[in-house]
Amino acid sequence: MEKETKIICNQRLILKAAQSVWAANKYFVLACSQQQYRKVREHLRPENVKLVKAYEVLSDVYTAFKEVPSTDLPQITNALYHISGYFKKVLPSAARQELDMLIQVNPKEALRILESYTLHYQVDYLLNCSLWPSKRGNCFNQITALLKDKGKTYPPNTLYWNGNSVIFKQKESNDIF
Repeated sequence: MEKETKIICNQRLILKAAQSVWAANKYFVLACSQQQYRKVREHLRPENVKLVKAYEVLSDVYTAFKEVPSTDLPQITNALYHISGYFKKVLPSAARQELDMLIQVNPKEALRILESYTLHYQVDYLLNCSLWPSKRGNCFNQITALLKDKGKTYPPNTLYWNGNSVIFKQKESNDIF
């Protein structure tokens, strides 16, 4: 049960929220469309930030592909190769080669293995990746990280990025964050 809903228009917090949402959705978008991936990246460049445009592209991709299983996304192998790069230094050469081959012949198994590596090695950047089948039911614009701004702390899963604002949904005090 929600206690309070509030719209926040603090530009610094909105940018942090956008970056958090992009981090969670980056590889999902890449698995859907490299062109859309590039658009979002362009809209989030520090010298040319266009948060509403980035939000619109993310929303469109999410809407178009939310029902498609991760392993059936059009450019899944490209995304899996990018994710596998996080494990270059921790996996032996033979394991990396085996993973590269697995990405080509069995993306479903490669996805499962990469998610297990993420959990085993606790790769923070990938833990909330929306490409993981276990994360696919989440709202694409929900901020899963703890955010701080101007002395205020927002617990995970209480903020939602909306392009030009952030929505804060405070839960009842007896809820566990």
